[in-house]
Amino acid sequence: MLKSYGKKIPKRYQENSVFYTDDWDAYKGVIPEKQHIVADKKSGKTNIIERFDCTMR
Repeated sequence: MLKSYGKKIPKRYQENSVFYTDDWDAYKGVIPEKQHIVADKKSGKTNIIERFDCTMR
């Protein structure tokens, strides 16, 4: 993972996770493509990344 945001993510999550996000461009520069799945917010799959964002801030 890249940039300052990505550096804050613990290594175990960087290497072993799949991230469901909305189609926000900023995620594309931080989350590797093979671990990034774009999901509609109504699917409920973005809740975890939204909570994670708040925690990291």
